[in-house]
Amino acid sequence: MLSNSDIDFLTSQRVARIATTKAKDKSPHLVPTCFALDGKTIFTTLGVRSQRLKNVEQGSKAAILVDEYEEEKSEWKVLRGLLIYGNTKILTIKRNRDQFMHGWKLLIHKYPQYKQWTNADLTPKDPDARRIMKIEIKKIIRWGFG
Repeated sequence: MLSNSDIDFLTSQRVARIATTKAKDKSPHLVPTCFALDGKTIFTTLGVRSQRLKNVEQGSKAAILVDEYEEEKSEWKVLRGLLIYGNTKILTIKRNRDQFMHGWKLLIHKYPQYKQWTNADLTPKDPDARRIMKIEIKKIIRWGFG
């Protein structure tokens, strides 16, 4: 589903915005997030008290926006992005160890700052407080790609 240019773009970007929906009133919840990609699936980390976790546990899907804008002398130099819709799954190290560690290692590789929260074997120091959101891509809207 992702083209090579999509993968290159997503790999190069540091921040995405992710939207989920609150079950109670269906209002959107939107936050910036760090993310990693394995070529077909997106992974983000979240805390056990986050609104995103509550939303996903109550059935919310996700929308992820990754975009890039640059202008020069009032002209757009770069104007491109991907809006990705997907199904979500929450991974824990206890229930989904292999998938959790796959996503966690991708995030550590992209964001070395995460190593401060790991043991020598790269498992999280606080496994009960960590969750990984796995997002299976279902639809992509692209703009600004040649």
